[in-house]
Amino acid sequence: GGSGGAASSSWATQARDRERSAAEAAARPAPLPAPPKKKTFEGIAEDYFPGLPSAAPAAPRQATSAAARAGAAAGAAAKAKAGYAKAAAASSQQRAAPPPDSWEEEEEELVVIHNPLDAVAMSEAANAARKNTKATSKQGGRKGAVAVNSWAK
Repeated sequence: GGSGGAASSSWATQARDRERSAAEAAARPAPLPAPPKKKTFEGIAEDYFPGLPSAAPAAPRQATSAAARAGAAAGAAAKAKAGYAKAAAASSQQRAAPPPDSWEEEEEELVVIHNPLDAVAMSEAANAARKNTKATSKQGGRKGAVAVNSWAK
């Protein structure tokens, strides 16, 4: 194992060098990223219509006097008051029609429920009559049938 000592010392020195370089890298401040470049628009409007502005000019603001502001506020309050009065009048008209006193005015025609046993007997009699008419009206069994095999008659 004497030859392993030289290899282990070089390994140890490499590890120390790696630790030292990692510590130096941590001590150094990270480089700042480059500031982003300002993008300029070079689109269709600038290429084909260079003389036209890209947006409408802003309207100049007019200074309003205190009296004008007070008048506008009074007008808004009057509109709100008129709207409230209109809503109150509409709700009073809705209240004018009283609800019906009793529901007996709208009578419905009652359906008479028959005895279920009679209904069953009537339906069975109707089925028997239908079967009887089928059996009596039936003529030959193969009339109008297409003969597929002439041997099977």
